[in-house]
Amino acid sequence: MTAVGAVNAASSGTTAKTEAEMLSPDFVDLLNAGAEPDALWMSDTIALNGGYPIHIRDVGPTNAQRPILSSQPADRTVAMGDVVELSVEASVSRGTLSYQWYNNTADSNESGTIIPGANDTTLAVPTSGARRSWYYCVVTNTDPEAEGEKTAVNTTRAACVTVIDPLAPWDGSVATSFAGGSGTEADPYLISTGAELAYLAQQVNADADNTYDGQYFRQTSNINLNHLEWAPIGRYIGSSNSGNRLFSGIYDGDGHIIIGLTTQAIIGTDGEVNKSYALFAYLGGTIKNLGLTHVDVSVTNTRTTSSNSNAYAGGIVGYLGTGSGTSARVVNSFVEGSVYASIASTSQARVMAGGIAANLNYGVIENCYTCVNASISHASSSTPSMSGAGGLVGYVSGGSFIDSYWNTSKTTSASGSSSTPSGATGRTDSDIQTTDFVDLLNTNRDSNKAWTQDLYDFNSGYPFYERLIAVYTVEHYTENLGDGWSLVVTDNLTGIANTVATAGLKTYTGFAPPAVAPSATIATGGSTVIRVEYTRNSYTITFDSAGGSPVDPITAKYEAAVTAPSDPTRAGFVFDGWEGTLPTTMPAENLTLTAQWSTGGYLLTITYITSDGS
Repeated sequence: MTAVGAVNAASSGTTAKTEAEMLSPDFVDLLNAGAEPDALWMSDTIALNGGYPIHIRDVGPTNAQRPILSSQPADRTVAMGDVVELSVEASVSRGTLSYQWYNNTADSNESGTIIPGANDTTLAVPTSGARRSWYYCVVTNTDPEAEGEKTAVNTTRAACVTVIDPLAPWDGSVATSFAGGSGTEADPYLISTGAELAYLAQQVNADADNTYDGQYFRQTSNINLNHLEWAPIGRYIGSSNSGNRLFSGIYDGDGHIIIGLTTQAIIGTDGEVNKSYALFAYLGGTIKNLGLTHVDVSVTNTRTTSSNSNAYAGGIVGYLGTGSGTSARVVNSFVEGSVYASIASTSQARVMAGGIAANLNYGVIENCYTCVNASISHASSSTPSMSGAGGLVGYVSGGSFIDSYWNTSKTTSASGSSSTPSGATGRTDSDIQTTDFVDLLNTNRDSNKAWTQDLYDFNSGYPFYERLIAVYTVEHYTENLGDGWSLVVTDNLTGIANTVATAGLKTYTGFAPPAVAPSATIATGGSTVIRVEYTRNSYTITFDSAGGSPVDPITAKYEAAVTAPSDPTRAGFVFDGWEGTLPTTMPAENLTLTAQWSTGGYLLTITYITSDGS
């Protein structure tokens, strides 16, 4: 460092000091030796001046130090049943740190729900059901020695934990055919994997004639898209554009779900490209009995001019309907997640984001619900010609809603408009999780798949299809004294098909449960049996001879026959038995029995000798 004034050589009254010397208490003493009484110096123990001396009057009352976060919880994506642990590292120079973890249903480290007992630097996150949750930790420093505020807090970021169905995740590949079927109502095309779903997208997008008009599809299992980038089924460039690709078939999810639909689209190239992103980009047919969870669709159009600067983001559909007279419908379906659309254009472009569809273009949405965060953005200088973000749709060009609902705790409006369309009803987050709401969905489902309440935390507490519930059995066995095992009790339980169920362990006197609870994937049809074996414990009876001859201990399994040992002996004493009762079978505990002794009296023989020796 160089003294102010650029003194290049030692001058009278100036002395060079190293950094270490200036940070030392000796340097403070040196400054105070020539200081006025009202301008004394002190060491910078609270890093107010980088450690260099400061005036005492600069300090004021010291408050507790705010915790320094050196490591924060990280986002995780795991399968149900996996072990997930979040952690935080914090430090202070003085005081005691305490920790409190919270969870949240949104990406925020405020207004979360306290997790009772979660007061450590680590948090084990439950992964029993497929869902997306956020977790954060509030770290508090308590410093009784502080002159001012005695506590200070710092809050970690909100870490997103996504728990997905443990189905084989899609690897991004495309199948070469459907799983079966011919496309008729009686023999629909079958789709069971992400690769087969991608094959449908490939076929529709390859040719404008591949609309599958009037042809039938049925999804035969839950599909995990694994949050890989999804290319929508179909394409929407603009009205009457020859590059559009329309799906006009009938897709029946059959009460299954698609997990992890993800698109992070950035539109910025020249030419006419797709503007509509969702599972289906452009729909002229019917989607029914289909649930989408953990949706994350984001569409950003970076073009600042031209008619190609629109953006549409939806859950199930981007552009729903082909105009007046369309038969496009989404029926008895639900979406959970987030959709976002953004444009940079300063012209009158369109920007729309909706839970079911971005734009309702004279289609129909019937007996559906959404729990979706929908949002849009556009250049501040622009006024979009059509725009909106809604829980059900982003914008209504035409069409209708029948008995459909959106989560007002996620998105305030149904369609991006201040007025609520007929047939659309807002429900709070807690309302949607009630049995009354499930009853409402079932009343209006007609012949479509039945709904059930989420008692398993499989869908973040929101309703899903009853067909996903499967029966399974847990059998509890105890070890026999001889060979084999005896069935004690059978638990008939229900869970989510194709998810991992872990047996709940019981307590049986004299038996030890397995070190790790057994688990199995729940198959449909009730064929899954989880066997739990409890091994028979061994116990020991120890004999304290209390000074007598030693007696060997008896070790045997619980309830095994116990044979009494030989009595101990002790010179000059009589064995009176054991303190306590020697059991006839081994009890469920270790025992120590102590010998009881008595003198038993003495037998004296007196011999008389007369004077004559007789």
